[in-house]
Amino acid sequence: AYAQWYSSDGRTMYFAVQLKANKTYFVIPSGIRALGGGYLQTPAPIYFTTGSAFGGHTVSGTVHGGATGVNPQNSLVILSARSLMEGDPIMVMGTIANAVGVFTIPYVEDGMYYPLAAKDANGDGQIDPSRGDVIAAGDPVSVSGSNVSGVDLTFMSLRSPNFAEAYH
Repeated sequence: AYAQWYSSDGRTMYFAVQLKANKTYFVIPSGIRALGGGYLQTPAPIYFTTGSAFGGHTVSGTVHGGATGVNPQNSLVILSARSLMEGDPIMVMGTIANAVGVFTIPYVEDGMYYPLAAKDANGDGQIDPSRGDVIAAGDPVSVSGSNVSGVDLTFMSLRSPNFAEAYH
């Protein structure tokens, strides 16, 4: 979501959203500039719930640069309710990978999810694989009453010869 309104002092952003009862949400701010001019260097997820407490399980694993050579540090990792073959992702929960690509997504409800990772490799502030940014899609993950670990995601680019094989 993009900020809908800003306060007059530039310190507060407002968003128009519809929240469901007893649901956990996440937001990962990026491209934020401080009043002094500096940028948020490391994105950090913010989690909140409309329930009385956080619940769910964790999904953890590692993002790898693969043949792209892109460092997975600070890559976006999400769980989608549908695969890329079915259309744009429906983000359910996510996080940011650490300095070596390791991630743990908290507060995941039971269900079937498609893990995805992406990184703004060209540094333009957008994630657009057609412009050189990298993506990764893993095997579906089933969360059912316990944590899931060992999810491996390896970056590919649209320019990679393996992309067509992997997604067609």
